[in-house]
Amino acid sequence: MALAEVDNAVAQKKNIVFFCYTPHHMFALHELVALKEPDYDAAKWKVIQPTDDPEWLEKSEAPVAWDLAYLHIHYAAALEKSQPEAAKLLSQVKLDTDTVSAMTFALVVEKQDPAEFARKWVAENASTVDSWLK
Repeated sequence: MALAEVDNAVAQKKNIVFFCYTPHHMFALHELVALKEPDYDAAKWKVIQPTDDPEWLEKSEAPVAWDLAYLHIHYAAALEKSQPEAAKLLSQVKLDTDTVSAMTFALVVEKQDPAEFARKWVAENASTVDSWLK
């Protein structure tokens, strides 16, 4: 529903303020501007989850930005023994948020076939993939 609200606001050329993490296809779909806010400070970030306290909103305070989130590639530890080359490759994968946003746009919005998208992406980004193999 929230994504539809953003799409609708953009279509009507109306301003909208919303939260969206990166990477996300919204950044490839629309020209978004990140609002400036104070840097994350753990001492000031006191957010209680609604599942933890019925008065979560009254007791929460977040006068600073969210902490940074990181994208990690995970795989079963057993892969290191059964497929060591695959494990090595996966341990070296590095993707920036723009790349992942474009990937999710292609798969979620454009509904491209994942296998075909992957083949094309690897072919077009051979040097990046090669860097993961070193």
